[in-house]
Amino acid sequence: MKEKIFVIVFMIIIFTTCLFNIFTKKQDISLYERRKLASNINITFEGLLNKELTNDIDKYVADHFILRDKLRSIKVNFEFLLNKSDVNNLFYYKGQYFKYEDKYSERQINNFVDKINYIYDNYFENMNVYLAVIPEKGYYLNNSKYKKFAYDKLFKTLEGINNNIKYIDITNTIALDSYYYTDHHLRQDKLLPTIKKMANIMNFEFNNDYSIDKYEPFYGAYFGQLPIKNKGEKLYVLNNEVTKNATVYNIENSYNKIYEYSKFGTIDSYDIFLSGATAYEELYNNSEKKDKELIIFRDSYTSSFAPLILEGYSKITLIDIRYGNLSYLMDKININNQDVLFLYSTSLINGSDVLRTS
Repeated sequence: MKEKIFVIVFMIIIFTTCLFNIFTKKQDISLYERRKLASNINITFEGLLNKELTNDIDKYVADHFILRDKLRSIKVNFEFLLNKSDVNNLFYYKGQYFKYEDKYSERQINNFVDKINYIYDNYFENMNVYLAVIPEKGYYLNNSKYKKFAYDKLFKTLEGINNNIKYIDITNTIALDSYYYTDHHLRQDKLLPTIKKMANIMNFEFNNDYSIDKYEPFYGAYFGQLPIKNKGEKLYVLNNEVTKNATVYNIENSYNKIYEYSKFGTIDSYDIFLSGATAYEELYNNSEKKDKELIIFRDSYTSSFAPLILEGYSKITLIDIRYGNLSYLMDKININNQDVLFLYSTSLINGSDVLRTS
């Protein structure tokens, strides 16, 4: 009798779950995981005999299973209860999500140095050229429990990259709370001390008079990969007359605004800044006439930096050689004594093979 009751209860649970899965409204994307979810599948009798379709069905059911995010959170928390130090190279400490950087690669660091020197020697000799490096948030974590990347070794190497390239140490202008809790990027409202130091060294005009807009909920890159909390955070956007009136011309021959607010609430809300990273963009300061221009070699971190630097320049050209070949992108630029800034994160420098200089 007990066995029959158990079977009946189990079947009711399965049946109820199936009904919820069928009639619950389906989402197109997961903001938690920052990816598109499997779309509806047209199931036919013939298709059921196709193994590929069967795999698609499995993915669809897994993506749209009720309480999926809650179950993922329970699984991860249970793994930490078993004293795992990380899950998929991610860990959570005092409200912050962290990711272990890849092992320090001497070859990748030297490769980065060679590429920067190659760009300088071939395009910018005798110009004002600068290098600033953005550390991953793990640099500011002081806890011996967690292994730490060889940041100091990397910084020492880059300080001597080239006698003609001025190194700007920005590590003392950033703190742990400068980063988003759920993401590796820096909060724009925390960048002003960094921009001020860069302005003093690069000799461009700096104005810290900005209004701060907040958008929520923001789910960073680590949020869905390590589903411990189910609450997002605020995304901060700084505005003044320069950013409001500026225009952005991109490689697709179209004009946009500095901030594309329609990007908030999409797969990657950080794309609100300059519509995300792309191979080539030109930012125009339409509010003030300046006699200086700047070229920035960038990664994704620059998207929130560049709008605040534009105050000091008439035009900023952004180049991302992860997405376009160096010679092709440089053909778009009329080199005329611009300032040049290499602004890269430590994680990209430690994986510099992605930079396309040849």
